[in-house]
Amino acid sequence: MLKKPEAPPTANEAERLKALGEFDFLYEDQGDGLRRLCSLARQYFGAVSASVTMVGSDRVNFLSQVGIGGTSRARSDAICPHTILQDEILEIEDLKADPRFSQLVDVAPENGIRFYAGVPLAVDPGLPLGTFSIVGLQPRRLTERERKDLRYFAESVIDLMRFHRMTRKLAESESLLKQSATLANIGGWQYFPDSGRYDFSDNLRRLCGVAPGGPVDLNTLRNRILEPDRNRLNAAREALLLAGVPYDLEVEAISEDGTQGWYRLIANAEVRDGRVVRAYGSVQDITAGKQAEARISQLAQHDPLTGLPNRELFRIRLERAIAESAISGERFALLLVDCDNFKTINDVSGHDVGDLVLKTIAERLGSAVNDHDTAARLGGDEFAVILRRAGSRERAADMARAILDSLKAPIPAGAKTVNVSASIGVALYPDDDTVASNLMKNSDLALYLAKASGRAQVALFSPPLRHQFDARALLIEDVRRGIEAGEFELHYEPFCAVDRHGNWSFCGFQALSRWNHPTLGIMTPSMFAPALEENDLAIEIGEINLSALRAQLCEWRRNEVPFGSVALTVSDRDLVAGDVCRRIAAILREDRIPPGMLTIGVRESVFQTRVSDEIAAKLADLRKLGLRVALDDFGNGHTALTYLRSFPLDDVWIDRSFMRDLGRDRAGTAIAKAVIDLGLACGLGVTVEGVETREQALILVQMGPIIMRGPYFASPMAAADVPELIRSHTVSAGHLHWQMAG
Repeated sequence: MLKKPEAPPTANEAERLKALGEFDFLYEDQGDGLRRLCSLARQYFGAVSASVTMVGSDRVNFLSQVGIGGTSRARSDAICPHTILQDEILEIEDLKADPRFSQLVDVAPENGIRFYAGVPLAVDPGLPLGTFSIVGLQPRRLTERERKDLRYFAESVIDLMRFHRMTRKLAESESLLKQSATLANIGGWQYFPDSGRYDFSDNLRRLCGVAPGGPVDLNTLRNRILEPDRNRLNAAREALLLAGVPYDLEVEAISEDGTQGWYRLIANAEVRDGRVVRAYGSVQDITAGKQAEARISQLAQHDPLTGLPNRELFRIRLERAIAESAISGERFALLLVDCDNFKTINDVSGHDVGDLVLKTIAERLGSAVNDHDTAARLGGDEFAVILRRAGSRERAADMARAILDSLKAPIPAGAKTVNVSASIGVALYPDDDTVASNLMKNSDLALYLAKASGRAQVALFSPPLRHQFDARALLIEDVRRGIEAGEFELHYEPFCAVDRHGNWSFCGFQALSRWNHPTLGIMTPSMFAPALEENDLAIEIGEINLSALRAQLCEWRRNEVPFGSVALTVSDRDLVAGDVCRRIAAILREDRIPPGMLTIGVRESVFQTRVSDEIAAKLADLRKLGLRVALDDFGNGHTALTYLRSFPLDDVWIDRSFMRDLGRDRAGTAIAKAVIDLGLACGLGVTVEGVETREQALILVQMGPIIMRGPYFASPMAAADVPELIRSHTVSAGHLHWQMAG
């Protein structure tokens, strides 16, 4: 067995171990604060464990730990003794690869920890007593921001340790008054009303900036207390001297050097025969504790990445806005802001760029709102804004559009820029509701409308949206059920080659997604399109289609069915975020399917994403596999002609809308011919969709070497019906493009 290298003792080990004794009761006194910090750190860094340790002479004790681990460890079997030898962070990217730690009890097992980062806890310079550390199960490196934040957590622990030490020292010493004996950084006083005499401890003089034994100016000290705390103190002091009513107050004040601090004022009275004969009390400087609380509150109520209020603080401010507006009668607007295509940015450009986008959006939102408004990050790429003085619906919409415009500028990300847009849903108080949860739901519905309207839009809530959403929710639920029940399948529509005499033959098939609904029958994608707006459903149905096509190709080849070739259109989400390229490559390799038997169709919306360069690369990869790539629904009114030259395409499938007026009027026929000529002029194979009559087929034959499909030849059919159709008709050999060229 390999020997575990032990960390040497520190240069001042004896002094360090002596200092440890001051913190014997640290966990007992400050346990809640330590646990909160560890819990926040574990969540923030995505760690499997976060802990506070004290390093003794032969053991390491875990004072607080959230996650895996124990309460104590031999010094030779711990990483912390190495950490306290550092001036800064000790970060081990892969513990198994480091001979100092690979044999430790928590590292050696197969499922042991792999990553460690710890900061030495030095309450006094040069005396590291323990560590604040995080561990993970996978090798990784901290970002510069994470290193800064890890030090920030460690400083918060040190604050608690200093506060603990001050408290313990005062508890062990005698002071002027009993109540001051348990408090840190404290001074005492007493007052005799009959004589008007005040007595002050030297420590209180120090807190007030007065030399020991020097005079104390009470009026000056009271004037340093900020309003309204000063009024509270004056009222409490009057009740103390008149009726002996004790007080315990926390006040905010300005110290002699001009810094702002917090103080705890405790007073009581000695009463004889119903009269106050002596008043006494203490003054405690609680600034360090308040600052530690503020740090913990900042971590608990603000998003660590962007610094904006988090979901919990936003909820509090929304409730406050409702309460205040109910009194003032002012309207306010609630905006939900969602980044468009953020998952694509993460998948294509990486999470570092994604984090940069989120931080930039947060900065722009913060700059776009006023001091009385609130901008928050709710999670992921979702933000929220409260506009307190929105006024009318029209003004709220204008303010939302101004915010939307502020988010559109490209974001520099290293050598390139990231184009980003967002969608905004707006609900108005009290017009749309007066309950926080309902306002959130209504603005979420408006956000859905903005997304469905083409993204980069502002949409306002209206009551009909609720009915639309309910119907959409039922549809999505039914689609999920249909997926689990195996109701989604492929139907096949033949591609046909037509000669100049009107004779035609099959040269392949288009695979079309269909939902075989148990009560509604066969449904086309247009009938369940709202459900396909859900990324997970669209990708899942795409995977079902590809698996079904793979099985069908294997079956037809095994049974020697001469089907020619098959084309399958993949969704935008499959190509942008899915792994369709890898899966197709696996099908060709594992099932030994000739690439010429498969054509992949893509819709024009793929090219309109903000990652068109990556899309072009994926299409090029498909062509390298030997597949053909076709542009589906070409010419439907949105396609940019540059796509035909800028992207790796082999074929265009002309949208069926061009068949409506073909042969009926001169203009309709001329337009159809112009679109066909454009595709042929670009050197692409051309397929016309939606051919309904023999007359249309004969007109199209005169326009060039094209392929056709539509109800005139055959309607989409189940896979089981394809062999019979093939047996009753002639099937052209080879890939359909050979027919185009013939």
